[in-house]
Amino acid sequence: MARRRAIIRKLPAVEALGCTTVICSDKTGTLKQNQMTVQQIVASSVEYNVIGSGYTPTGQIVPGNNAPTNNIALTECLTAGLLCNDSALDEKEGPWQAQGDPTEVALIVAARKAQIDASLQRLDTIPFESQHRYMATLHTIGSTRRIYVKGAVEVLLERCGDVLDAAGQSIALDQAQIHRVLPLDMVQNSMIAFDSLQKDSRSDFMDWNSLFLGLYLTIHLGA
Repeated sequence: MARRRAIIRKLPAVEALGCTTVICSDKTGTLKQNQMTVQQIVASSVEYNVIGSGYTPTGQIVPGNNAPTNNIALTECLTAGLLCNDSALDEKEGPWQAQGDPTEVALIVAARKAQIDASLQRLDTIPFESQHRYMATLHTIGSTRRIYVKGAVEVLLERCGDVLDAAGQSIALDQAQIHRVLPLDMVQNSMIAFDSLQKDSRSDFMDWNSLFLGLYLTIHLGA
């Protein structure tokens, strides 16, 4: 097999392949597109449905039952998704052009649907890595500095003791309630949080403990 330029790591895998009659594979653009879309947001225990799919930022965010008129947690959640982000969405000739990670672009689209287009100076970044499974950015807001964090739900929940409610107040986080609203396995979950940096040091930035803002529920788009 080496003469045929086939390097085999595990011989049993070749034996199993010899018994295979059908191979089903997916190529981006056939069964699915290389796009993500936010379908639902949970902020201050209120579920919001995001209307519209794809990277065109047209649509609206529809509140569920008993939703407050002005939900500060939702606004902060959308702002965090926009700022803790290394991707871009631009309107050129033809369709909207996305640059970067599909999940990050989906967060930008969700913020645009809510008419949020925040732009704050970024001072520092903790890039996403598989070992810690979150990304954090440090921004200046007036005379204060704020950390925005996004990442895997189970990772961020360990470092969030409080949650931001609809009125903008910090209350104790009920983690059991968070798990009750998590969707099926087919949906990817991203959690958003923030913290205020009290000291001007990178060590404080690295050792953040945050205030939970909300959940983004995203899915792959079909072809």
